Parts: sequence; structure tokens; C-alpha cells
Amino acid sequence: MGALAMPSAIHVLPERIDLTTVQEVLAAASNALENGSRVFDFSAVNQLDSTALALVLACARMARERHVEIRCINVSDNLLSLARLYGVDTFLPVEAS
Repeated sequence: MGALAMPSAIHVLPERIDLTTVQEVLAAASNALENGSRVFDFSAVNQLDSTALALVLACARMARERHVEIRCINVSDNLLSLARLYGVDTFLPVEAS
């Protein structure tokens, strides 16, 4: 019988991700990734702009550099629409809902 996979720590993103908050949010996400978080939960996010998309792509890049995979859960339709608009939706590590 194979070993069971350990559950990933979940990093819950803040209510607001925009130009005024993205640097702080990115620093917290980077720290969370460094400390073992592999799941980024967007359930609390209720205000965002295109910088939220840049944040997701930056987190995916950081994860690749560390040779780990991340997942984004509870991603809003607004963020997914932005990703489709910019043509990067296939690059997002978003869990299907």
C-alpha cells in the first residue's frame, strides 16, 4: 500500500487584491509558498483587478522555480474572465469547480 499524500497547507488570500495591495499580498503568498502552502484560496477575495491575475501568474512561476505545484481554489468568475480576456486562462493553476 502506497504512502498517503500529506494535505497541503491552505493560504487564504485577503478580501482585496489590487494595485494598492498586490505587493503585500505577493510577499505573503511567497512566504506561504516557502512555508509549504500549495493551495491558494480566493474565497475571501471580493475586490480585485487585473493585478490579481498577475499575482496568480507570479505565484505559479515561483512554484515552478521551487519544483512544486500549486492550486488556486474558489476563484471568482471575474478573475477567470480576466484571464480569458488576456489569453492566459490555460496557464492558471485553477482547480475546476
